[in-house]
Amino acid sequence: MQPLENQIHSSMVRVWQINSLITSGIGLIITIAYFIFMMKFDWTGWIFGALVIGLLAYAPLGYLVFPSLRQRYHSYQLNEEEMEIQHGMFVVKRVLVPMIRIQHVTIEQGPIMRKFGLTELKVSTAAMTHGIPGLTMREAEQLKRQISELAKVSDEDV
Repeated sequence: MQPLENQIHSSMVRVWQINSLITSGIGLIITIAYFIFMMKFDWTGWIFGALVIGLLAYAPLGYLVFPSLRQRYHSYQLNEEEMEIQHGMFVVKRVLVPMIRIQHVTIEQGPIMRKFGLTELKVSTAAMTHGIPGLTMREAEQLKRQISELAKVSDEDV
């Protein structure tokens, strides 16, 4: 499946890598804590083994492989009638959001994304919210204004 017209920023790969390191660190803390409790209270060892195997499998994939795949398959396209968003690594989803259904648009920026100058644009309908991560603040503000204008025009047409 080909990506849509607009790709997300390449710095988003680094943001996802940092998130993966944080997740792996939390997993390591849980694994060590389980090991300590296993030794002290004679808990079963197979759970510790599963935690170690899971951590050893997730850590390199979550840091080296998944972020670049996520960036490759995240894209979006905007026209007068609808917004199309594509995302997913293994199962690639393409979501079509009609302008007439958009209720509001928000821009979110966590501390890691802020460090890299990136934001996530969220488009809300009555049913759910769709996000486009990895936009610069300028891109997100411009896209927010475009969507707002197009959604207003769609409402007037009804």
